[in-house]
Amino acid sequence: MLGHMIKRAICNKWMVLACTVSIAIIYYEILLGWIPIRGMIKEPEYYNGLAQMVWLFSLCSYYTFAGMFPGLAYGSSLLEERNSGYLNYVKNRISLKKYMGYKVIAVGISGAVSTLIPYLSVAVPFSFFTRNSSVKFSKDFAELIWNRVITMWGEPAVYILRGLLMVLFGILWAELALLLSMVIRNKYIVYILPFVIYQILWIALPHAVSPIFMIGYDYDYNDSLIRPYLLFAIYIVGVVLAIWFLFRRQKKHEKI
Repeated sequence: MLGHMIKRAICNKWMVLACTVSIAIIYYEILLGWIPIRGMIKEPEYYNGLAQMVWLFSLCSYYTFAGMFPGLAYGSSLLEERNSGYLNYVKNRISLKKYMGYKVIAVGISGAVSTLIPYLSVAVPFSFFTRNSSVKFSKDFAELIWNRVITMWGEPAVYILRGLLMVLFGILWAELALLLSMVIRNKYIVYILPFVIYQILWIALPHAVSPIFMIGYDYDYNDSLIRPYLLFAIYIVGVVLAIWFLFRRQKKHEKI
């Protein structure tokens, strides 16, 4: 059952749409000239791909719309399965408790994939420019926290840690969509509301604790490296606990 859920979570038209639109937004920014892509292709030894990738994700308008995508592929699946009657079929095969545990896992994986694929679409090709470059980092980049990461663990660690931030954000926002789908009965509102919440939090939360700003974490050299990962973990656990509390309440009152 879990394998079937995960397959449905990542192999569907909404996942294709989420990844395609995300990649299109990012590469549209590249074509606009934020990144000197022509120069990087013709003379890669004169450009550092890692630095260019960091600047791209700092400036890219993908972050304006990022709240739309993680829940799109599978975040509202519980609502759809309830409305279609599929949930009644599931009840005859496994317990609701196990079903809900599987659902949380599958939704989290779906959200992670929806943000990881667009990130890899940039990180992988840009890593080749880093490999062929003889250029040192600029003074501005040297003042960022990622320069400290390079000093400690090397350039590949930056690609990995930046990717992990994207994955954690995808998990968080997909689980948020699942939580909303347990309360709201209209799937179109469930599609839109995570993006609305994303925009509200952009304004309402301080940058230091905002998940929106943490996915583009480009703080100063001496800032805390572990903070965004720890905060993401706390937020994800909080949302999952809220899902579980609501599930137990709905199960008790036979609303699920």
